[in-house]
Amino acid sequence: MNRDEIMFQSVLSAGRFALKLALIVNAVAAALVLGMICYSSLALYAALFAKPLLCFCYGVLVVAVAAGAIYLVQSAYKDWKITLGNTLNICASILVVCSYVLFIVGCHALCWGLTSIPAAASGL
Repeated sequence: MNRDEIMFQSVLSAGRFALKLALIVNAVAAALVLGMICYSSLALYAALFAKPLLCFCYGVLVVAVAAGAIYLVQSAYKDWKITLGNTLNICASILVVCSYVLFIVGCHALCWGLTSIPAAASGL
């Protein structure tokens, strides 16, 4: 392997790591919100958790689309379609950043929802 191939492989592995991390972060956050909704004393306030849950689930969906785009990127590079590969790579990167933005918005909405619950209802 020459230097360019090694650099290309490292970029691909970094991209795969970013995709996996974004997927795990949003999926765990969605599971956390579902767990909070199922908690008996918070079940009355389930509507407050709809927005954060939606943000986290959209984050998972966006990362799944980005993962599909990465496969198209690799296929384009393999066929020496450099411009298409670069364009798809930028799109996939933007989707991963959008996933993180959705995570931040979901966390903000979750904090707002938790502060809206009276202390007596949350068992504090």
